[in-house]
Amino acid sequence: MSDEQIDLTELVKENSELLQRRVGLCNEKAANAQKLTDIAAKIRPYAGRMPSNKFVPLWADRRELVDRNLALDAEMQAIKNRLREIADLRDLHRKSQKAEERSIAAKTDLDSQVLLNHLRALFALRKHYQDFAADATRVASMRQMAAEFVVRLNPVIESATGVGASA
Repeated sequence: MSDEQIDLTELVKENSELLQRRVGLCNEKAANAQKLTDIAAKIRPYAGRMPSNKFVPLWADRRELVDRNLALDAEMQAIKNRLREIADLRDLHRKSQKAEERSIAAKTDLDSQVLLNHLRALFALRKHYQDFAADATRVASMRQMAAEFVVRLNPVIESATGVGASA
């Protein structure tokens, strides 16, 4: 397993943990919102005339809940930012993989094109010497040499193409 795969695995694990943590924070914030609603419902009927011995503890509880919600918001924002970083890293990893795959495909295409060009050159060379060997106007020893060259060239073409190279 390469370092990149380990890092990606760790990122996925961290992403999952952060999502679970965020769900817990959202649930806590929702519970706090319900408690704030309950406190507001207790204060509302008095329309500003609630005795201070009842009001002060309720207001202190409210203040604690508001402060806790602010802390929860800050923590959720930090988690959201880290989740965004993880998503960016995963996208970067995917893009680099795709770029590498395209690079390999392009190199393979280039290698295939080079091989094809070499095979065409070999076919042309074989045809030239076959024609030379068949030309009755040439000296017999030269025609014999050309025919032997074609015989020696055929296995090279066969090994490159994987097919019989008979003309």
